Amino acid sequence: MYESRHRADEAVETYRRAVKSNPDNPAFVERLGDLLIRLGRYQEAQAEIEQLAELAPRDARVWMKLGAVHYEQKQWDRAIDAFRTFDIVWTLTGGGPGRSTELFSLYAYVHAFLNLDLGRGSAAAIVGGLIILVIGVVLYRLVDRIAKA
Repeated sequence: MYESRHRADEAVETYRRAVKSNPDNPAFVERLGDLLIRLGRYQEAQAEIEQLAELAPRDARVWMKLGAVHYEQKQWDRAIDAFRTFDIVWTLTGGGPGRSTELFSLYAYVHAFLNLDLGRGSAAAIVGGLIILVIGVVLYRLVDRIAKA
């Protein structure tokens, strides 16, 4: 409610009280982390998302959020580690329950090899590869500029 009325600080405090009253509820921790990310308060968000990772270690969304937080703080190694969850998620959950832990790479794998929809799986893999390529080139150029400075 506070978020929709542009009262972010009150929303943060409300979520903090909710987490304090029920620290084992991952939904409260996740919402607080999401709000802090949207507000650009990445260090605070990192603490909340790390707590969420302890509460829900098999939820791929948690690791993606943690990777995004590390990325925004330019903690490249930690971001990459958080994003490397395909094999762990697949081994532990197979993408389930439902599609709640499905990663982009898992989506491509399932369509191409399990559903035998090679067109959709290939397209997803190519799009994912292009995204990685663009991010890689941007990071390479950024690091190169910093090194030359």
